[in-house]
Amino acid sequence: MFGRKKSTTSARQTRLPAQRTENKEFFSYHADRRERSDSPTRQRTTTTEQSTNKRRFDWQQLPVIFAIVCLVISAFYITTLQTNVVLRTNQKNGLLRSEASYREFTEQVLSESLLNRNKLTIDTKRVEERITSQFSELSSVAVSLPLLGHKPVIDLNAEKPAALITSEQGVFALNKNGMAIVKANSSQPIEGLTLPMIRDEAGINIEVGKGVLTSQDVAFITTIVKQFDAKKIGIDSLTLPPLASELHVRVTGQKYFVKFNLLTDARIASGQYFTVHKRVLSGDIKPNEYVDARIEEKVFVK
Repeated sequence: MFGRKKSTTSARQTRLPAQRTENKEFFSYHADRRERSDSPTRQRTTTTEQSTNKRRFDWQQLPVIFAIVCLVISAFYITTLQTNVVLRTNQKNGLLRSEASYREFTEQVLSESLLNRNKLTIDTKRVEERITSQFSELSSVAVSLPLLGHKPVIDLNAEKPAALITSEQGVFALNKNGMAIVKANSSQPIEGLTLPMIRDEAGINIEVGKGVLTSQDVAFITTIVKQFDAKKIGIDSLTLPPLASELHVRVTGQKYFVKFNLLTDARIASGQYFTVHKRVLSGDIKPNEYVDARIEEKVFVK
């Protein structure tokens, strides 16, 4: 029994070195693979493969990049604007100036800033305000941008003039509020319009864009003209004398003129004169200088 125990102990002692040898060989095997994997040759091979894969990735992405660039260029081209414009006007009232004058100024405004060359950056409200302030006869201006085109569309809504007034400063068109909206020139002879022509002898300072008469004055004068037309009585001239709120109407074929007060009712005042006119035609009355219809229900003849 003693001898077996001794042999057993010696056997265990004999196998232990073998186990250490096997472990050492196993460790050395993996260590050798790591060393081989970290060798310069392996690193060069890996670097070459990564570089090749990178080049392949770039070429694969090239069509996508090209498509994106084309889309960006197309989007930029679609949003660009030209300085030349398309003008549209209301045919009912027409324009008091030549179309070229509106077009020239509008294109000048668009050329003042590079921001006006793109649909995304143009300030249409600012452009509309500039055009309206330049041309007093325009009641409204609308700038619209085409979806696919490159020319801005300008809608001009011209206010219809109510009368013309002539003075030493020239001939001006007045709107219904009595404001001078445009001045006549050689290219646009507004005298040709079939509107009442008022002659200023009161020395009124007339400027485009500023009031010349009140809206009540304009309404009175236009009503007088309509009433005379309805009675088929011709008018040679309408004059604003130096006296305030007074209108002188010279009747066609007569030596006299009629005095009206701009602050009274035009229909009543004209009706008073028509009564005198009948008596003039019948020979009962022969005015040599004037017929005064400035006071309601009273007419004076001289």
